Amino acid sequence: MALFFTIITLALTSIWYYVGARLFWPISNHQIYHLAVILFLVFTWLLQLWRFTTLRNPKASPALVNAAFFSLGLFTQLLVLTAFKDLTLIWFDLDPIHNLGFFSLGIFLNVLSMRNAFAGPIVKFISIENVFSSFLDQSQKDETNKPLDSDPQVSSYFRTQSDSDDLNKKSLRIVQISDLHVGPIIQTSYVELVVQKILELKPDIVVATGDIGDGDASSLSIHLESFKKIKAPKYYVTGNHEYYWNAPSWIAGLERVGFKHLLNEGTALLINSFSRRIWLAGVPDLQGVRFIPSHKIDIQKSLEGSRSEDYKILLAHQPKVCHMAQKSGFDLLLNGHTHGGQFFPFTLVVGLFNPYSEGMNDHHGLKVYVNLGTGFWGPPLRLGAPSEISVFDLS
Repeated sequence: MALFFTIITLALTSIWYYVGARLFWPISNHQIYHLAVILFLVFTWLLQLWRFTTLRNPKASPALVNAAFFSLGLFTQLLVLTAFKDLTLIWFDLDPIHNLGFFSLGIFLNVLSMRNAFAGPIVKFISIENVFSSFLDQSQKDETNKPLDSDPQVSSYFRTQSDSDDLNKKSLRIVQISDLHVGPIIQTSYVELVVQKILELKPDIVVATGDIGDGDASSLSIHLESFKKIKAPKYYVTGNHEYYWNAPSWIAGLERVGFKHLLNEGTALLINSFSRRIWLAGVPDLQGVRFIPSHKIDIQKSLEGSRSEDYKILLAHQPKVCHMAQKSGFDLLLNGHTHGGQFFPFTLVVGLFNPYSEGMNDHHGLKVYVNLGTGFWGPPLRLGAPSEISVFDLS
């Protein structure tokens, strides 16, 4: 821990000194300005150190936590701009450029990124055809001798629907959220915004692919209450951040608001007139085994009870699971984790650390969809990779 804190301190000191010396300081020669710069740099630097030392303290001041995240976001943008400015000057052997313009651009990008982050997720629609090769009307269904097992939660939900169009629908709508990161910044108001958008989409199934919580669950899980408004069946798998903050507490919090936790298990979904079952399976995050030995990924176990003709969907937090999922015969893999980099310039490099970083991808016949995250992590910034709710219409 001491080594980690030392590395963090040195890294933050280097960033703050570089931005201060190369961007802030040369803007003006007035002593009062320089004094203000020093005080600002020291205060925001201390905020970062304080945030790291109180990371596990649920009683840490929310105002200071937010100030630490906001200033971290600002300095991240200013670091990129300052480095770009200096590299450009060196590469093209140019005369010094007035720093005030770059400082103003940094402020503008930070404000724009914050606006994007707090605006909430956009909705992305994905159509997947030929999932159900044929359909049975009710009379044909009654005559078939083949047992069609289904998750009782799903069967009960659709039996209670009063809309005859829904009862005889020819497609299935799955709504995916991921990486909501309920924590010191994302709380009830943001969650309510997400839930309202989900309700407007009229989902048949809702799935959450990890990192829903990011902090002490005992004080933060209360912000999940709005999910109770969603009556459609809800399924959940863990992400890496739940394990950093006591995964069993977050799992319990999500189960309390109606999510079914899938831990190396699957469930059969047979809905109304569909002639083909869907097998919906879920596995824990790749890092789960480091914290809870029983949370080791076992994809074969998640297939127990499935049939060869089922359309198989796997919920997993990280796209790296695609290799195992493809070899195990899954048709569709739903992920999150990457945030698409969340904001520039990380949007340019996130693909170096993940086989897939956003959207729909084909992995040797396996469809892999990576949700960009429904919330945000760390600095409240989104630039070039908007938060999203994914909607899959299977027909």
